[in-house]
Amino acid sequence: MDAGEDEEEQQDKEKPPAWQAPVRRPPVKVDAEVVGAFDKLKEAGGRLEESVGSLKGKQEETKENFAVENLLVAPTVVEFTKDVASVDEKVVAMMQDEEMEALRTELARLHQQLRDASARSTKAPPPPMPEGPGTKLRVLCGTWNLGGLSAPQISLAPWLCPASCDLYAIGAQEVEGRPGLSMARERVGWEAKLITTMGPSFTVVAKHCIGTTHLMVFARNELMKNISDIHSAHVLTGVGSVVANKAGIGICFDIFSTSFLFVTAHFAAHTAKVLDRNRDFALIDEGLAPLMCPSIAKASPHSQAKPREEKAGANEGAKWSCSALFDRVFWVGDFNYRLEAERETVEAALKLSDDEGIAQLQLVDQLTEEMSHGRVFKGFEEPAVGFNPTYKYDRWTDSYDSSSKRRVPAWTDRVLYRTDPHSPGSVECKVYTASDEIKASDHRPVAAHFVVFVPEGAANPSTARMARDGGSSACSIL
Repeated sequence: MDAGEDEEEQQDKEKPPAWQAPVRRPPVKVDAEVVGAFDKLKEAGGRLEESVGSLKGKQEETKENFAVENLLVAPTVVEFTKDVASVDEKVVAMMQDEEMEALRTELARLHQQLRDASARSTKAPPPPMPEGPGTKLRVLCGTWNLGGLSAPQISLAPWLCPASCDLYAIGAQEVEGRPGLSMARERVGWEAKLITTMGPSFTVVAKHCIGTTHLMVFARNELMKNISDIHSAHVLTGVGSVVANKAGIGICFDIFSTSFLFVTAHFAAHTAKVLDRNRDFALIDEGLAPLMCPSIAKASPHSQAKPREEKAGANEGAKWSCSALFDRVFWVGDFNYRLEAERETVEAALKLSDDEGIAQLQLVDQLTEEMSHGRVFKGFEEPAVGFNPTYKYDRWTDSYDSSSKRRVPAWTDRVLYRTDPHSPGSVECKVYTASDEIKASDHRPVAAHFVVFVPEGAANPSTARMARDGGSSACSIL
């Protein structure tokens, strides 16, 4: 959401919300996605049957010759027992060609979605956490678009402190304040709020701010002695890549011999801007590489063709992928991907059970679609979404946008992660949730709780450290 998008929403920002218990919803089961796709397929089939049945004098004949409901559906088996093309030729001849073609196209599209959902339901379970000497760190990654707030006078504990973690990476967007207050002062206010929330048991590893985008990483005090080689940088993606209203920030460091990268970003807004959002990711992921690893900036254009082979798998076409140079990578932010659906459709789905409604909406989620085709965040994963869309709410309420614009709810706020392909199972998500009790903004805060395996010892420096020091084959000609 852009800061100037809704000027009428600035009222009552400082009004504290009533306390209520956190809402916890179970993770989405993949099979529910199949059920949701099947329901949509049956609905489209019903519309097709109604069109055939509406033809004068052919209603009874249609019922006998056209049975879309004869489908066999299982999590891994989807097939038509009677193809649409086999409908009685006399009935088909009487239908209008355009109507028939449109309905058949819709059925084919939904049928393909059902097959895709079924294929995803058979995805192999994640590999087990590595065994051996090492540490299992508890990591919380959070993101919140404050919608023009600076340091809201509410507790952040429901968002950041439902469980005790070792590392906290907290991304924020649209950290602003009241007219007349400087941006620096507002940033300090937000940072002070986070420090107070974390308490004396945690130390700030690094913080970085550009414009209204902010990233801060905390570590438990006793972990600090094992953290080294800390860097931070930012990449602008606003108008002409010089305006700071949209940007990405990265903070990286090593824990023992394992490199970590945390990125927060605010991508382009509006439903139709999918390609712009994909471009924002590519610009940030590529742009952070020479800033985090100076030796890359010194490399020849030929040597910048792509990352080293063992860390490959990031955005296609980029010269470098900063994410591909680190062992454990987490992206959080307002990525602004929307739902390709009408407001009424989304509201109807949300009235269903949590699993069923969310599974249906995931089928029309832009980020899910773009990732499934490898057009953005290649090599990344998102934990199963088990919470309602986090945007756009009327402030201090549980109601979605009631303004004249009536924006379609969407999961704009996300957490994604990536691991070194040579360390499968090293990251496991335990909880992925939104804090519905924090209502100060038109976005809900989102957090993901991970367990991250970190081998102990520092005999072998990480790939990222070697690249930063200029001695890694990560920057050599392939």
